[in-house]
Amino acid sequence: MYSLDDVKRITGLSEQKDIAERFGVKPQAVTNWITLGVPKKVCLLLQEIEKFSKSYNPDHIRVPVYDVRASAGPGAINHHEEIADWMSFSPEFAVTHFGTRSGLVCMKTAGNSMEPTLSPGALIVVNTQECGRIARDGAMYLLRMGDTLSVKRVTRNIGGILDVTSDNPEGPRYQVNLNKLAENDIEIVGRVVFHGVMG
Repeated sequence: MYSLDDVKRITGLSEQKDIAERFGVKPQAVTNWITLGVPKKVCLLLQEIEKFSKSYNPDHIRVPVYDVRASAGPGAINHHEEIADWMSFSPEFAVTHFGTRSGLVCMKTAGNSMEPTLSPGALIVVNTQECGRIARDGAMYLLRMGDTLSVKRVTRNIGGILDVTSDNPEGPRYQVNLNKLAENDIEIVGRVVFHGVMG
């Protein structure tokens, strides 16, 4: 189990607000780590950061972190999708926690329609190999709708209809025909396979 001091040492960050931004959690969550301990998912990421910093391994997977915010609420329109950073993982970690070692991208979320699962600023890892299809009913998917990237739960229904829902009861819900996504300027970018945690 890592302590908050360990988090600061490994990341090189001293301010709790910067740590919160790095891991996609609220600043109060970082304060809670002092008494409640660092969450398991954050510990797993810290282990990978620590292993990579101790000895560079060319076999490690480099996952791009895009400088965009996927809307988990009303539209964050992204015109420039640039790589802001990279995260490195061992192949074993990627397969165990992401289900794959290729086609992965990272970004952060905006909006509150997927709360409590995703808080604003949560870090998500997306498997883009599942682009254009729904492999798991009820899972979270990254959708491009026009110029907006959105995270929503997607479930297949009869007749090729997709139910697109929010975790927040007040968030948007709608249906779309899987065979008419292009007509509606909608694209299934990939499935969310990992996300930052609240608390």
